[in-house]
Order: sequence, then C-alpha cells, then structure tokens
Amino acid sequence: MSALDQWKRGKAEAPQGYIVLVRDGDRYVTFCMDALQCAGALGKRYTRTGADGTITFGIPSDDVYKHLSELLQCGKKVALADEVR
Repeated sequence: MSALDQWKRGKAEAPQGYIVLVRDGDRYVTFCMDALQCAGALGKRYTRTGADGTITFGIPSDDVYKHLSELLQCGKKVALADEVR
C-alpha cells in the first residue's frame, strides 16, 4: 500500500481535525492540506509529487518527536501511523 493510500485510510479513521503522518521508510509523510499545515507551522517547504502534483511534506524519522512537539505547541492535533506492507 502506498504512503498516499495509507494517509487516505488514516484520514478516514482519525478524528476530524487531526494531521495524519504516515511512516514511509526513514521518514514520516503527509499530504494535501495536512502537508500545508505542517509546512506552515514548522516554517518548512512542502513539495509536489506525481503527475497530479499532490502536495506532500516529509519529516525524517529521527526528528519526528522534535517536530511533533512543535506541531503540538502550535495547537495542532497529530496522529502517527506506522507503514503497512
């Protein structure tokens, strides 16, 4: 299952208003509006991927707790999901 598919599943299962970060190898990724919220709150850049230009944002797994703390301090609610193979 792709990271985008896992994110969509996580969004469907998470409480409304939560940012969903999905583990994808050595990083956590999020997409669409969640990516924009993360990039804005953390002062980082988002990217666009794929033919449709899907907005994505990644955090190295080694730094996820640091950035998670920053997101929570900004008032964001976050759900972490491990990768499914």
